Amino acid sequence: MKVADPTVKVGVVVVTGEDSWGNTNHTVVNPRTGQSHQGWTAVLLSRLHDLGVTPYFVIYLRYEQRPGNESDSYLLQATSSWKGDAQNLRQMLQDYLGATEAAKVELVCTEFNSVSYNPGKQSTSLVNGLYLADVMGVMLQTEFNAAVWWDTRNGQDYSKNNAASLYGWRNYGDYGLFNNYSPYPTYYAQKLLSHFARGGDSVVTASSDYPLLTAYAAKRLDGSLTVLVVNKSAATTFNTTIAIAGYTPAATATTLSYGKGEDDAARTGVGSPDLTAGTINNAATSFSQSFAPYSLTVLTFTPNATRVSGTVTLQNAGSPAQPVAFTFRPAVGSPFTINQTLGSDGTFLLPNIPTGVYTLHVKGAQWLAKNVSVDTSAGDVNGVNVSLISGDANNDNSIDNLDLGLLATAYGSISGDSNFDARADFNDDGSVDNLDLGILANNYALNGDN
Repeated sequence: MKVADPTVKVGVVVVTGEDSWGNTNHTVVNPRTGQSHQGWTAVLLSRLHDLGVTPYFVIYLRYEQRPGNESDSYLLQATSSWKGDAQNLRQMLQDYLGATEAAKVELVCTEFNSVSYNPGKQSTSLVNGLYLADVMGVMLQTEFNAAVWWDTRNGQDYSKNNAASLYGWRNYGDYGLFNNYSPYPTYYAQKLLSHFARGGDSVVTASSDYPLLTAYAAKRLDGSLTVLVVNKSAATTFNTTIAIAGYTPAATATTLSYGKGEDDAARTGVGSPDLTAGTINNAATSFSQSFAPYSLTVLTFTPNATRVSGTVTLQNAGSPAQPVAFTFRPAVGSPFTINQTLGSDGTFLLPNIPTGVYTLHVKGAQWLAKNVSVDTSAGDVNGVNVSLISGDANNDNSIDNLDLGLLATAYGSISGDSNFDARADFNDDGSVDNLDLGILANNYALNGDN
């Protein structure tokens, strides 16, 4: 394959455990532990190392149960071992390939679902939707770089495990997210997840005091915070306190949920089977919230906007009331700029700043930029004082020959003359003269903060 296309990336299938799927005809020794093993992954990685071959990724498949032995409670607790699986695979890569080569290998899960084959009613039930969402929440906390549900469209099977002990009203199995007529709960779980986390977001630590209530959080690129909550109890509504550390949310937050009510609506035709949108008005750094049995909920918080105020001193400005660009650069996410004309005393007030830690880039059109650190996590920030150096006629954040050229062209002119250039009038007195030349000369070769 690589002869045909040198850019092709080839992966290998692995299983957890150094003795899993073993073959007594092959024995290898773990270089780190000195122990002998006959398992598929250990033998495979050892052989690849001997051949000088490093795969681009390892392929992990996981189906939680064998057909006929499905259990709702078991399935909903099975997600707790995914972190251990990632750690186990990474350790084997390091042991058999060596740390340098192992670091080049990604972990990906290209298939997962509730049962290995012959899916019964659990696969089309609300329980499987809860399982799907819970796995994705756990996976975000591991180094798995892909998680692929098997599959999108498959086919109904009425002959497999439809035991009354399993929750759900669809008496048939189907691996797919939907059939030819309607979506399954797994489809709505996927839809809900699209409102939880996306590429570029940051995973945030979340926890729950209830074993059957799991929580996961993500900081969005736009500054919002999302929390995914999975209630895996069939009968208990959990009333819990949500505590948010290092983030001050606005009082109003939105919710999207899916659970028994929506699933039943698909059966009865009464009500909406789709996600249910709502709001809460008591969001804070700590607040109470209830979660219905067998439900998925995504809460989306927006930051409680803060204000940043202070004074900008513009060197040699005839009037402090000049337009200035304030660019907030967060550690994660996209920067945003607020253009504001300073007050007559050089003061500024910037409202509606999302809570966070920023580098504030302050730039005036004739002045070199200055960076200051601003942390609005604890609320309003006052007393930000910035002094800007004059002489940047062409506004490129550097005082050099380009600025001198602009001044030379306009030298000796006054406001109203055809060759007057206000950009070179550094002291804002309506003329370009020796005073402006002196300002440029004093600051020549200086650069602003980038």
